[in-house]
Amino acid sequence: MRHLLLPLLLLLCISMIIGITGASINGIGGVKTPAFSPGDIAGLQLWLKADEGTLDNSDAAITTDNTAVKTWSDQSGNSNDAVQASAANQMVWRDGSNGINGLPAVENIAGGNLFLTGSTQLFSNSVSVFAVVQQDVTTGSQAFFNLGTTYPNAFVVYTSQFYSTPRYGMQAAGGFSNNDVTVTTDPTLLSVIANTSPGNPVIANTNYRVNSSTISLQYAFYGSLNYPTYSASTFQIGNNGLNGRIGEIIVYNTQLSSGDRDDVEAYLTNKWGL
Repeated sequence: MRHLLLPLLLLLCISMIIGITGASINGIGGVKTPAFSPGDIAGLQLWLKADEGTLDNSDAAITTDNTAVKTWSDQSGNSNDAVQASAANQMVWRDGSNGINGLPAVENIAGGNLFLTGSTQLFSNSVSVFAVVQQDVTTGSQAFFNLGTTYPNAFVVYTSQFYSTPRYGMQAAGGFSNNDVTVTTDPTLLSVIANTSPGNPVIANTNYRVNSSTISLQYAFYGSLNYPTYSASTFQIGNNGLNGRIGEIIVYNTQLSSGDRDDVEAYLTNKWGL
């Protein structure tokens, strides 16, 4: 009997610890810490997720499908909220049945855009951007994240049509695109990690992934091959050409390590069913 009591007491102690801390058991391996959050990694500047923090024109939380979005509240703790006060240019909130893989999304259907009006620069010398998106069409130029400066002083994650072929691309003191991966209307995870210091060649200092697979960038059109010095105080979510949905955007002001990048991508992949 004594040999049976000891294991039972051990299991009881583990259950009490789980009940107090909120931890979970991972098979036989024992107790693990609570689920990963993007805020666990240093340098988080912006975290927009459509399942939390969308407000209507009365500043009330949105719960009804196809409601215009005035504010998309930043969940990073930095109050870098995205705001569009003009009703004519507001995106709309879509519930799970009309969002991305059963989760809510913010959709652009009228050629409007949602942008930040605050005064905080999100990054200067390094950046890591993650975006869960789903395009309704693959034609045209569709931007998901834009450090709100004008060309060539811009940093934009987008898709566009080059030589009649839709491509994943970015803009940073010049345009760069990929011709190896087909742009589709499926839910997609984009991640870009770059050294944005002035004087650093764009391609050599940028790693671009689509659904966690690295893609190659090629020089697409005129512009300097070096990053500019960023001095803008705004960023923009979406653009007039966007015809699709955005589920989540995460921005760090650092170049994440491969392990941290994998953690963020795993979080987004699991959450969005990608």
